Amino acid sequence: MNDRPRKTVLVVDDEQYLTGIWQEILKMIDTDCVTADSGDSAISVLKDRDVDLIITDLRMRGSDGFVLLRYLKNEAPTKIPAAVCSGFYNVSSEELMSHDVVRVISKPFDVREELDFLKAFLYG
Repeated sequence: MNDRPRKTVLVVDDEQYLTGIWQEILKMIDTDCVTADSGDSAISVLKDRDVDLIITDLRMRGSDGFVLLRYLKNEAPTKIPAAVCSGFYNVSSEELMSHDVVRVISKPFDVREELDFLKAFLYG
């Protein structure tokens, strides 16, 4: 049995099949997954729960991923790393980095590559 502390990832996407894929990926590395379907709902989750990483889409119905990124940069009481997973973004990597984004994941993504990233990022 592994005695490393269990990590939690918040996945923010309005497409349930994608949050389901992330849940399965995180289950493979024994990591908890919490989901939200908009930037505002993710902010509500963060007020009640600590997370180790956020993976967010940018374009969603309702409040988008930039609402969440601005909250993380300007209002969140603690710094939480965020990765962006999007198939449609018209912003430069430089703009995303100004929001302290640790990774940009293009949809569709390679599951093995993202699994390797998560293992290294969360558990070293």
